Amino acid sequence: MSPESIQKQIATIVEATGHGPDFVRRNAAIIDYTNWRNERSERIIMPLQLRLKSTEWHPDLQWLMEARCGEDGKRKDFAMAGIHSWKAIKP
Repeated sequence: MSPESIQKQIATIVEATGHGPDFVRRNAAIIDYTNWRNERSERIIMPLQLRLKSTEWHPDLQWLMEARCGEDGKRKDFAMAGIHSWKAIKP
């Protein structure tokens, strides 16, 4: 993921949450993720909570992480089984 893309996604989360960029950087991560449509991509997320549940997009009972997504700032559920790797954002 390019530094420009990281900055843009952090700014999206900052705008959506009202948290400062330093807070978001400390609490966000870059994940390599495959979504329910089997589309794989790198994303910046800021985790909020972890729950055992099912949703419209994830109909099987499983561990889902609710997080702010850097692509659009929305709260989304990410299937833990779909996360291939996870890394901290370097300051």
